[in-house]
Amino acid sequence: MKLLIITYFFPPLNSIASLRLYSFAKYLTEFGLDVTVFTAPKKVNNMDYSSNFFVNNGYKLIELPIPKVFKIISINKLVNKFAVITGAYYKNRFPDDSDRWLKPAFNYLKNFYFDIVISSYGPYVCHNIALLLKKKFNVRYWIADFRDLFTDSPIYTGIPIFYPIEKKMEQEFFNNSDLITVVSQAMKKVLSNKTNNPIEVIYNGFFEENFSFINVNDFSFNSIKNSSIINIFHNKNIFKIVYTGTFYKSQKITNLLLAINQLKNEGIINANNFRLIIAGSYDIISEIKKYNLGDIYIYLGLVSFSDSLKIQYLSDILLLPLEEIDISKYNNTKNINKYKGILTGKLFEYLGLNLYKLTPIWVINKTIDSEKIEILNKSGVATIFFDDINKLKSYLVKAIKSKEEFLREYNVNTEFIKQFNRKDQAKKLYNIILDLVKNIYFNII
Repeated sequence: MKLLIITYFFPPLNSIASLRLYSFAKYLTEFGLDVTVFTAPKKVNNMDYSSNFFVNNGYKLIELPIPKVFKIISINKLVNKFAVITGAYYKNRFPDDSDRWLKPAFNYLKNFYFDIVISSYGPYVCHNIALLLKKKFNVRYWIADFRDLFTDSPIYTGIPIFYPIEKKMEQEFFNNSDLITVVSQAMKKVLSNKTNNPIEVIYNGFFEENFSFINVNDFSFNSIKNSSIINIFHNKNIFKIVYTGTFYKSQKITNLLLAINQLKNEGIINANNFRLIIAGSYDIISEIKKYNLGDIYIYLGLVSFSDSLKIQYLSDILLLPLEEIDISKYNNTKNINKYKGILTGKLFEYLGLNLYKLTPIWVINKTIDSEKIEILNKSGVATIFFDDINKLKSYLVKAIKSKEEFLREYNVNTEFIKQFNRKDQAKKLYNIILDLVKNIYFNII
């Protein structure tokens, strides 16, 4: 069976979205499908995913560039600032510069036939390419994968004058695809109100093989050169709370900083026994200065994927700040539901690590997303603080006083966490594909 995967995000591009599509390509090939990945070329740098982690096990890879246009630098800067808010020209909302990929992509792919195509949003042009192939009979079955919501996005507002175009486009995706896949039950519920198409949940997850460095005891870093910082990671007398990833505006850690500040003033926390470490694309230095925590704070900036995993392994606590949503701003349940089911790859990455080393996940901020909290509670490795500063303080005191005693209250639910292995999720997709093909075949007969 010939399968085509259309995705802008794919290794070595350092993006959590790349991991989902790579797992589809890798494991569906392993399960016996003839897989071709259609993507855009990537500029490789030392922060991108290493080939040591992502090996082509037999799938075909086609890289076709997105045609470039002349850009005036001053205008481009304004567009970039606007894009971050609206999602337009940011691989999320209409219009987007990846639209120019549609014509050359179709002209290339129309020369081939595939039994199945999986296209993944965003950007939406991936779905538009699949839509054309389906209409022109170059593919028999189309699976539309939604890693995020499109017109219902809670993060990117879009541009109001283009809403009708987006809604019409989205309805075309729903009407012509044979199956929709999403990353959470909550997303399934939102889209179920917009289409009668079958919708299946394929969770994001973790790769067991990405933790192979543990078995060979390889804790060397390739993107962290400061020896004093590396020594801190290996110093078992320093209690380390770590966050790896991007901080969004809705992810506040004010209560944690306040708790740390109070314990520092009480003499319980100091530079000899504690560090808060952030690795990602956003520095919270202004907040750190506000609470006088500069001597116990480390900002690493962007690090490589392999280094981020090692940082997590060498930490004592994995920080998970939830999206803080002001419910009063939303006048109906439908709008609130958009904020549910944002199950990031970070969540499963943290869970996967706990199969190898108990590293509790501390969850702060209130959330309306019961699905996320349910997964964390069932894992046996999470403590849910929400906005309880006193609870945060008591746990910090207990953990710093005796790590061993502190860890005894956690009980890793190994079998529950294992289901989020990306291979198992890809196996679920494989079985769904077999059922899809079988059911449509018998319906035709």
